[in-house]
This record gives sequence, structure tokens and C-alpha cells, in this order.
Amino acid sequence: MIDGLILSYPKSGRTWVRVFTLFYGDLLGKPINFLFRHSYKANRKRVLLVREPCDILVSLYHQYKYRSSNMRKKGINLNSLKDFIRDERGARDLSKSWDFWLKAEAERIEIRYEDLFNNIWKEILGFFNIEIRKDLILKADEMCRFDNLKNNLDSFNWPDHLKIKLFARENGLFISNPKNPETHKLRRGKVGGHVDYLDKEDIEYIHSNVPEAARWYSGYAS
Repeated sequence: MIDGLILSYPKSGRTWVRVFTLFYGDLLGKPINFLFRHSYKANRKRVLLVREPCDILVSLYHQYKYRSSNMRKKGINLNSLKDFIRDERGARDLSKSWDFWLKAEAERIEIRYEDLFNNIWKEILGFFNIEIRKDLILKADEMCRFDNLKNNLDSFNWPDHLKIKLFARENGLFISNPKNPETHKLRRGKVGGHVDYLDKEDIEYIHSNVPEAARWYSGYAS
């Protein structure tokens, strides 16, 4: 049985939600079965998980450049971050996806990645009528804090059966090159971290080409 759908553009916090629900469901004694998708057309009840577009695109550039297979990134301009955000798979693709999802008739709530830092799990669980235990939410939230997730999964103090489940789905959590943090799946997670990578022209380009973001973030064209 599927409990609900978590829909997001890549690099918007999907892994974070997956890890939390895995751990919370285990504490609750009732596994939570969410669909986690980067694209979905059917009108299933959903959480639309969003993130500041500049942060998404910086993180996605590093994902494509260092972690994706050659086939997956084929045809994408990765010569530089500046080139990537202007590529068809950059800012305009993000805009197209958000526009499509916002026009869908499906029942949804919209959750910002930035709010995951503030223990918004009760809202997500309640939306899907999943039992809410405040004590267990606090425990799972602490375990799944981003700084914990940035560590190698081997260092997590988790039951082995949870490690196995997570590894089967998110083996990208393992750190293959500790000396280069840009290659990690959970790279920085810094809110507003794009300012360390993008110049004013790049930021203005993204702001003007992802107008849907005005719904959740200031500075974007509506």
C-alpha cells in the first residue's frame, strides 16, 4: 500500500525526507511507504517539495558533473556552472517542471526544503493521515539532521536492517572521495549557498527564467 507521493525536482531534499520517513516508520512500528518521484503525471495526492532555484541548480550541476553516469548527463553543457544554468536542462527545465506540477489538479501541499531544517515533519505526516507521535518525530528529526546525513552511512548508529533498506535505495549516500566535498551526494545543504558559486548575472538569469519560484521565494519574477 502506498501512503503518498513526494514529488520534487532533483536536489530538493527528497533523500532527506526518505531517510526521515524510513526512521520514523521504524520507530512507530508501521513502515511508511511513500513514492519518491522527480516526475509524475497521475493525479495522486502529493507533497510538492521545492527549494530555492539557485541552490537547486548549483547542486544539480555538481551532481551531473561528478556523480551521474555518462549516459544520464549526455548532451548537457557542463563546461561550467554558468553554461549549465543556461542549458536546456538548467533553469528553463526547472521552470517547466514546476509549471506543470502547479497546474495539476491533484490535492497537494507545498513544502520548502528550507523548512525541513525546522522540523516540519508533522505537517507532512498529517497530510497523509499517518499517525503522529511527537516524541518519535523529535527522535527521528534529530537522527536525520542534515549534518548527520552528510556523514558516511557506516558511521550512523542505526539498526542494521535500516542501513540495508537505505543502502538499497540511496547508495549514493556513501562517500567515494572524502577529499573532494563537491563529489558527495549530500554536498553542503547550505541555504543560500549558491552565492559562493554564482555571480550577479547568473542569479538574475535564474530569477528571470524560473518565475514560478515567486510563489515561495522573494526576488523572482511572478
